[in-house]
Amino acid sequence: MSLGGEEFIIILPICSLEDATSKAESVRREIADKSTVDGRVQPIYITASFGVTLNATGEYFSDLISRADKLLYQAKASGRNCVIAK
Repeated sequence: MSLGGEEFIIILPICSLEDATSKAESVRREIADKSTVDGRVQPIYITASFGVTLNATGEYFSDLISRADKLLYQAKASGRNCVIAK
């Protein structure tokens, strides 16, 4: 599900924080390992940052998204191209 211009949500039902973090890291690594070449034969490196969290019982979806968004911005502030989970 697209959240914003360059932000997406991936929902993994019945998944531990460890498994979700591992899946995010796998996707991040796949993206980082792919380089595209533009018309000037100059490499373009693509990176991805992830904020990973779990929902608490009875928690509002908006609170979950807000927490994940804060983690995403922590990942970006940490130099990008990483996964932050909590």
